[in-house]
Amino acid sequence: MNGLISVIVATYNWPEALDACLAGLLAQSDSQFEILVADDGSQPETAARIAAWQAVASRPIRHVWHEDRGFRAGTIRNRAVAVSRGDYLLFVDGDCVTLPDFVARHRQLAETGYFVPGNRCLLSQAYTQQVLRQGLPLHSRSKAYFLVQRLCGRINRWLPLLYLPLTACATRAPNIGKTR
Repeated sequence: MNGLISVIVATYNWPEALDACLAGLLAQSDSQFEILVADDGSQPETAARIAAWQAVASRPIRHVWHEDRGFRAGTIRNRAVAVSRGDYLLFVDGDCVTLPDFVARHRQLAETGYFVPGNRCLLSQAYTQQVLRQGLPLHSRSKAYFLVQRLCGRINRWLPLLYLPLTACATRAPNIGKTR
């Protein structure tokens, strides 16, 4: 996959977490992607944070917003898809922090007719608050750092951070309804 990738970030009224998410995306080793923040009706503080990121970002960040009329995350994601320019779409939530090879790994695994499911590690509530309050750059931490966090009970699992040689075979699932 050689074209532009569109990363669609769904968010709602948690600008501190969105800051951590965007910091991780802007630290990617692959630079051929755009970021679309699919905002499900957040308050003006979120728009202000996104504008601040747009002013310093090394790649495009677009804010796609609609009025808050209840949970309509699917609708705002679809609106972001409609204005995206990428040949390949990646979806993340605004409280997810990606490691620097996130886009590159997806580019490597991309194949027409298939999707690549993701995995994540969950932070404890106390550790989440500490990370956001202190602005800890999780996206730049080593795997050893996360192993220590797991041993301390701050994250729920560590294995999703490892890449096994058969990852491509194990993580690709055929598109439903596709015939060969």
